[in-house]
Amino acid sequence: MTVHHIANRLTAFAFIVGMMSLMSLPASSAGNGDGNSSDGHQHHITPDQYAELREKVPLYREFSDAQIDDSMQRMGPNFRQYLSAENVSGKIGVLALGHGFRDDGNKKFAGAYAPIAERYPTAIALGMAMMTSAHIQTAVDELTAAGAEKIVVMPVTTLRDGGLTGQWNYIFDAEENAPWMSVPRVKTTAQVIITETPSTDPEISAILLSNAQSLSQSPSKEVIALVSHGPDNESKNILEL
Repeated sequence: MTVHHIANRLTAFAFIVGMMSLMSLPASSAGNGDGNSSDGHQHHITPDQYAELREKVPLYREFSDAQIDDSMQRMGPNFRQYLSAENVSGKIGVLALGHGFRDDGNKKFAGAYAPIAERYPTAIALGMAMMTSAHIQTAVDELTAAGAEKIVVMPVTTLRDGGLTGQWNYIFDAEENAPWMSVPRVKTTAQVIITETPSTDPEISAILLSNAQSLSQSPSKEVIALVSHGPDNESKNILEL
């Protein structure tokens, strides 16, 4: 089984586990506790950074500095959690990235990786990464400390191309420009392999269909509505649809 095959199957599995929970921004308490680190969004935004956000995010062009601060705080903390035991080491590490859920969803998201964390150094990093990449850098450092020479990065989101996906790609030096704030890029000696988001994976469709069928009472009178988080760019939204 290749690294890419492992990554694609894991991404699909973790994606559906997370989506079955109520997807939302991380709660203020999320990420605190053993094995976790949280940035808490306690950052001082400079005038240049306010200008960058207004240039890149149309919504913020009409916002005052205070309103932008409030928006940043409402996103909740970015955080990471290292999942493998101390005795787990290996040349392949796994890093799952996610938008972030409330406490329940975060636990289920992490729990989906328990089997792989027993075999490979594994970590998750959740949050928008709009103002910081510190949590992602810490997770990468932990994986390399456990012996990882290759790190499989799995962006677990409904978006194939959007602000969040673009921000992650920028952080891993896979895109030239940050769609949001130009946060520090990850530095590592490990080879980074970024997989595709699982949205178009046939297994996701099969799982969603099976779930709908199990809930259905009268198929001829029912309609299935598929809802997902859209990108913050109109042209990209058309492509997603």
